[in-house]
Amino acid sequence: MTPRTLYKYHTAIRTHLKINGDIKQIRHIALKAISEVVLVMDDPADLINVAIETLVKENCELPAFSTLDLLVRRLRNLAHQRIFQTVLSRLTEAEQALLEKLIETNRTGYFTEFNRLREAPKSATLTHLEDWTARLTWLLSLGNMARLLEDLAPAKITHFAAEARALHADDLRDFTLPKRLTLLVCLIHQETISSRDEIADMFLKRMSKLHDRAREELERLRASERKITEHLVEVLADLLQTTTEAEDDAKFGSLVREVFQREGGISALQEQCEQAGQRSPWQSVSALPLALLRQSPQSALSRPQGPRHSRNDSRSGIDECHGVHPGT
Repeated sequence: MTPRTLYKYHTAIRTHLKINGDIKQIRHIALKAISEVVLVMDDPADLINVAIETLVKENCELPAFSTLDLLVRRLRNLAHQRIFQTVLSRLTEAEQALLEKLIETNRTGYFTEFNRLREAPKSATLTHLEDWTARLTWLLSLGNMARLLEDLAPAKITHFAAEARALHADDLRDFTLPKRLTLLVCLIHQETISSRDEIADMFLKRMSKLHDRAREELERLRASERKITEHLVEVLADLLQTTTEAEDDAKFGSLVREVFQREGGISALQEQCEQAGQRSPWQSVSALPLALLRQSPQSALSRPQGPRHSRNDSRSGIDECHGVHPGT
């Protein structure tokens, strides 16, 4: 089959299927589709897929993949240059100097502040809490990066931050000033968010453990109070049984005293009655977490130390939470 015949067949097929084969119009449609999403999407494959979907929808003949790839790279580069210039225009001279200082080497010629920016502390635990809080304080001292990245798509910020994190200070120095500063701004912004998230996660885990301890302590107090209540009920049952057995008041009084002595004495029973009547179950439930916080020698974010507090200390903490002192 000659090229001329093949060309006629192609033309006939396009006409029959109503396919647009005008290469200039096809490029224009693809450029328009990519331009609409290039500031939102970052992955070149996603941009190519958008162009293909648009061309298929418009009944256009698909160009070669290399053509679409070239269009995407060109428009993506133009969009990035626009972003770099926008961020640079929002930076003051003082902020630019501060960012440039991050990639300057120290006296030894090896370490830069950029290394500190790239390397996060170890896992966010109580042991490394001070390292994370110090890191967050340092990042915040670099300035408000969210203001500089306003209206910028999260996908772009994530991409620029990942690119900066994978580079060394020497590599950044080879970039143009707008791109270099934009990558640093995005990296600082992402690291600030990450540090906040790590500290928040650690705090939530700590509070979860505190809540579990509170639940265990509550169950222990409930069991103790239930034991006291059951004992008092048994004493009352003995007294009722004594009432049926006593023939006169004198013998009844003697039997009652025997019951009291057998159950620990009047003073002990009075103390148990006071303990059972001081707090209702719902008050214990609401006050226990705060009581545990008061018992802890350090704050909720500190590692517990020292001996375990006694039940009387727990009761005292609960009373303080409700503004009631023992014995009142």
